[in-house]
Amino acid sequence: FAGCTSLESITLPDGLKTIVIGHSAFEDCASLTSFPMTSKMKIPFLHRRAFAGCSSLESFLFGTIQEFDSGGYQFAGSGLRQMHWPSAITRIPQGCFMDCRNLEKINLKETTEDIGIDAFRNSGLPAVALNGVEWYYYSSFLGCDRLSRLYFPVNTRQLTSYTEVDLIADNPMIV
Repeated sequence: FAGCTSLESITLPDGLKTIVIGHSAFEDCASLTSFPMTSKMKIPFLHRRAFAGCSSLESFLFGTIQEFDSGGYQFAGSGLRQMHWPSAITRIPQGCFMDCRNLEKINLKETTEDIGIDAFRNSGLPAVALNGVEWYYYSSFLGCDRLSRLYFPVNTRQLTSYTEVDLIADNPMIV
């Protein structure tokens, strides 16, 4: 369906349990507004660029994904407003949410250890709580012009490494 700009919705049959989504499967489907999954459905492996450029896609049930392709950019340029990262996935792939200008809220679990290169680059995030995060790259939050608050919770792991973040918004705050 890649490049199908008039595709607005998907209908999944009742009783479907496993969904296989290939590389760039819905890339640049700019009119796609939803991907209607239930918590009983699973995506065993989400390939790179699967929903990249789906600018009308505002939400997604991330708990259905069991593994992400490290090639990344799965939701780059999508219209996502918030993201609840699955606790079973420890690494956010490179560029996964790059250019997601509508992204206002992310919920990282204590099990989230690494944030990949360009993972949130140029996104609309106003704040990030780095729960459990041991490592992120300089470019993970590069160009996030609304990012004004970073929260560094007490991390019970012994080895933690943080790199600089350019906070270019007014009144930046590190907590």
